[in-house]
Amino acid sequence: MESLSQFLSAFIRLGISSSVWSYILKQVLNRTLSHSCVCLQKRRRDIFRGALLLPFFGLYRVEVKRIFVLFSALLVMLGCSFRATTHDPIKAASDGGEFLLSVYINHDYVGALRSSHYQLQQSVKADDLQRLVEQAQSKVGTLQKLTGESFIPVPGDAIEVFFVGRHERGILYNRLVLIGDSTNGYKVSGFWFSRQPYSTVREQKSFSTKIEIR
Repeated sequence: MESLSQFLSAFIRLGISSSVWSYILKQVLNRTLSHSCVCLQKRRRDIFRGALLLPFFGLYRVEVKRIFVLFSALLVMLGCSFRATTHDPIKAASDGGEFLLSVYINHDYVGALRSSHYQLQQSVKADDLQRLVEQAQSKVGTLQKLTGESFIPVPGDAIEVFFVGRHERGILYNRLVLIGDSTNGYKVSGFWFSRQPYSTVREQKSFSTKIEIR
């Protein structure tokens, strides 16, 4: 047996082909079979157990990985549900309406920006806001009536609210993006207005009763 081990080691070091290696294994197995019936039976039991256990442990590792991935995904989903924002569209319309009144009626552009979300503060200055609003009002006149018409909940902590402003010589359609929730209120993070309605902006949900701001 010792000489056989040396013989195999030499072939391994030389790098043998798969066919030669298969032949050697057969020879080794034949020698083992002829050595002892008891050893054969033990070896068969060991091989059989190994054949059963190796796939089992392989499947076990795969199942553990699947369970870990599913459990991680479940935790993420639960975390998201725990952090889900509860929106109050009427509250959002009310807070957004205050912003629009500050801009169109009080002309308090600095105060309007101060009460807005930091995203709007970073994107526009008070002077820029004043210039845009004054240019619009030079065409449509002073705001006479302002109503919240519809809204779109946005995934996360944002909500869009659409207002119709009836001025002396025309109508301005206002679109606000507000960030917040029903508990802490809302701050304007985006502000647009147009002479045309925003009817193409996704599916809007109308308020059951129009929100009268002014």
